[in-house]
Amino acid sequence: MPSRPADGDYYFENRTQHVALGDVFRDIPLFPGSDIATFGILLNYTSGMLVGAEGTNRDYAHSYRVIAPIFELEHIHEHDERWTGGKIEQLRTADNFGGWMYLPELVGEYREGAAALFRPTLVLHDEIQSKRVTQLTLEASQRLCIKLAKVYVGVTPELPPDHPNMEDHWMGAP
Repeated sequence: MPSRPADGDYYFENRTQHVALGDVFRDIPLFPGSDIATFGILLNYTSGMLVGAEGTNRDYAHSYRVIAPIFELEHIHEHDERWTGGKIEQLRTADNFGGWMYLPELVGEYREGAAALFRPTLVLHDEIQSKRVTQLTLEASQRLCIKLAKVYVGVTPELPPDHPNMEDHWMGAP
């Protein structure tokens, strides 16, 4: 697996109008109906969920999104005692733990953390509409795609340089 991006190469302030793979949201419940909320990262493509052909509308075919919780590294050992200082440092430098993805601090929002890719939750689209805080860059989105393939399929794919396509392909949509 390629090395992780540099800390400064993870986030865009606003890349697309629609929600997209790698978007980070605030106030995401740890599981449906939970009062405990955290930041979370969108794990599914949304352009494939459109009603009609891409670029012709901005309506989704269904209303649920798959989002993984983000845990701050400073407190991650409180959720799982196997997180030792050495393992946290290994995640920080190499980001090579299967079910986790390292995320550097997003100043003004959250400290450095790790997304629990193996533990997603379903959230209604309407509940996240105004909660997006950032979007991943192309390089970080590619990292997310590779890590998701490793977690859910058990392979480490070789992605083409333009995958995922980070252009807003809804530009012509009304």
